[in-house]
Amino acid sequence: MVKCDYICLEDICCQITYASRCIERAVIKIYRLHGTGIAPDMKIQYVVTDARRCQAEPAWCAKSFDHGYYRELIDKAWAEISFAFSRRAGGISQVIS
Repeated sequence: MVKCDYICLEDICCQITYASRCIERAVIKIYRLHGTGIAPDMKIQYVVTDARRCQAEPAWCAKSFDHGYYRELIDKAWAEISFAFSRRAGGISQVIS
C-alpha cells in the first residue's frame, strides 16, 4: 500500500510518500548505491530494467531495458495522440506538413 520514508539529503530532510514497491523508490536506492547524491526537485535519469521487480539503473550505466515496459509506455502515448491523425482526411502527411 502507501508507505512513508524519510530520506535525508545532505542537510535537508524531506518526507516522500511512495508505494511500497515502485520504480522511483528503486531509483533512489540505486543512486545511493552508486554514491550519487539526490536532492529535492533534482531531475534524475534512469532506465527501467525490470518493471515487474521494480528494478532500474541510472541512465549512464544501464546495459539493458525492459522492452515490455517501454512498449506499454509507447502504446499509451500513441493512444493519447492518435486521434489527431485519424481526424484528418489526409492522414499523417497533412499533420506533419
